[in-house]
Amino acid sequence: MVEPQQEADQLGLERIVFFSDAVIAIAITLLALEIRLPEVHSGGEIPGALLSLWPRYLGFAVSFLVVGSYWFAHHRVFRAVRRYNDTLIWLNILFLLCIAFVPFASAVLGEHGNERSAVFFYALVMMVTGLIQTLLWVYASRRHRLIDPSFSGRAIRFGTVRALTPPIVFLLSLPLILVHPYAAMAAWALIYPTQAAIRHAEKFG
Repeated sequence: MVEPQQEADQLGLERIVFFSDAVIAIAITLLALEIRLPEVHSGGEIPGALLSLWPRYLGFAVSFLVVGSYWFAHHRVFRAVRRYNDTLIWLNILFLLCIAFVPFASAVLGEHGNERSAVFFYALVMMVTGLIQTLLWVYASRRHRLIDPSFSGRAIRFGTVRALTPPIVFLLSLPLILVHPYAAMAAWALIYPTQAAIRHAEKFG
């Protein structure tokens, strides 16, 4: 039989997750809305106009994949969480605030991706977002404050390392901006193989 407090906790957690999923889904949708076809005067100009948008396609793809990665990490966090408190809620709201800001950062990147300042701004936004998500996990998991007691210390440590991967990659990419903005953007792709290697090490290590 489910205790009233447990039922209330479960309902509260579901509301947190549903709200978070909605904000992330809206943010991802807004990424595509930032891609607008320039004014054309004939059908023959459309192919060239579409090709001219390639920096925005790149910004959209990068942002979609990174936000998707943050959604996946958020999903993993709340699979482990069993209780919540006001601090967790506010940390989650702060994380969602950053996610909601991503479409603007993506628009800046898509419009000025060849400018160092635009790439630095984008990396900074993504780095802060990742650090807040890491803080969310660390707060919830420290001494099993809000997570399932069956989680091992090893699983908690791997969770922290996984959460830190995106912000660390964005941080390490900053010096590459001085070489070329696109070099830094290429380095962001390391997030995915790095996280895959971490998951492999957690599973088989």
